[in-house]
Amino acid sequence: MKNLLGIATVVAVAATVAQAAPLVPRITSHDFNFGASETANTPFYDPRGADADWLTLAADHTDREVTAFWEIWPVGGFPLPIFNAAGLFGGDLALALQFDGEDATANPLDVSLTGSGRNEGADLIISGAIPAAGIAYGPLLAIDINAASLYGYGGTSSFVLETAGIITFMNPNLPGFNPNFIGSAAVSRGNIDFQELALPSGYDPLVRYADVFADGGGYSGEAGPGFAVPEPASLATLLLGLGIMARRRNA
Repeated sequence: MKNLLGIATVVAVAATVAQAAPLVPRITSHDFNFGASETANTPFYDPRGADADWLTLAADHTDREVTAFWEIWPVGGFPLPIFNAAGLFGGDLALALQFDGEDATANPLDVSLTGSGRNEGADLIISGAIPAAGIAYGPLLAIDINAASLYGYGGTSSFVLETAGIITFMNPNLPGFNPNFIGSAAVSRGNIDFQELALPSGYDPLVRYADVFADGGGYSGEAGPGFAVPEPASLATLLLGLGIMARRRNA
């Protein structure tokens, strides 16, 4: 996976910037941090010809992707480390999205894909063990995604990816758990980075392009209870973050 060093910058700006129709996710509590990758077996990004594009992160118990849980976010508290089924640091993340529309503006961000989850039920599932909270390995959070947005510069392979949906499951042993979380709003936000795939300016997921698959890549960011707040805002910070990322990729 390329350029995870630039992710912190883009994750930070994803909640404050807008373009054609951003989700602008805001996480309010119970934040899970992750750096998830897809390297084999399942195409990470599958254009699927004239059908809706698919983006898939398959759960892999060896990747150790979900690193920390914050009960109080973003104002305080401390992170609890997450472990996989073998007791190694880092839990698992599974993600299944489809993109069937685009709403890009010509300038400055000329790739903007819209879509949703593609599963019946949860589309984003985080699993892991949190020994510090007495939680054995198992599902920690599941979100049924009803909106997804991927946007950035055409001709590049790094973009902002945001999702919004409804919590279908949260482990009741998590610190600060409230039954009202089930059925409430949740979001994810972060940076998506493809290997060997650059989306062209004005890319439309329902138009047939060359059959190119991104077999590798990653999505690094955070997920938890929260809400989307679409609003017009300055793109300056996002452009700076993507520019820094592009320079690091070429270094």
